[in-house]
Amino acid sequence: MDNQRHQIILNELDKKGNVTVASLVELTGASESSIRRDLVELDHQGFLKRVHGGATLIPKVTHTIEDPLGKRQLLNADEKKKIAKYAAGMIEALKTKYFAKLNNVPTSPRKMRLVADMVRGMEAFKALGVLKFSSKEASARLEKLLRSAIANWEQKNERKAESGELYISEIYVNSAAMLKRLRPAPQGRGYRIRKRSNHVTLFVDTISSNKPENQD
Repeated sequence: MDNQRHQIILNELDKKGNVTVASLVELTGASESSIRRDLVELDHQGFLKRVHGGATLIPKVTHTIEDPLGKRQLLNADEKKKIAKYAAGMIEALKTKYFAKLNNVPTSPRKMRLVADMVRGMEAFKALGVLKFSSKEASARLEKLLRSAIANWEQKNERKAESGELYISEIYVNSAAMLKRLRPAPQGRGYRIRKRSNHVTLFVDTISSNKPENQD
């Protein structure tokens, strides 16, 4: 008898999309408690979804079939080739460059740029001396970064760099994450504290091939 009621409930649900307990009682002639028990069983079996005062159909999930891989590879093929060619060119260009990068330096970009502007375009070993005797805090960090860039050049060329051979061809200072803090102030106020940081990228190259003649 239960199976017959279950089938009647499911048929009614297929026709209308949702049913109420009162309409099922009238349709089957069963008691309200029996109908509620049937709805609980059918809900557990996954045939319907119980709602307040009745039940509703479970939405059917439609699965879309993707195009075959070969067909998707042909879509926008020219654009994909251009992107791949450009990316390969960027990788090849980086292979011929000698650089070092320092991330999240805990000082403001403005203070780091003051030191970077001081040595930009300068001969590498001369810049090391300038940075070593500079009183600015950022100089020590930039000196270590320059030594790292020189070491990268020596590793790729498998020899020591001679004095007057390398110079700082490019140096970039970009803003990084900024921590925001609040310092208590009188009368319930608060003063904002911004702890800035920066990223530094430094490139070195040989003087003979790339450095302009008007730079020392």
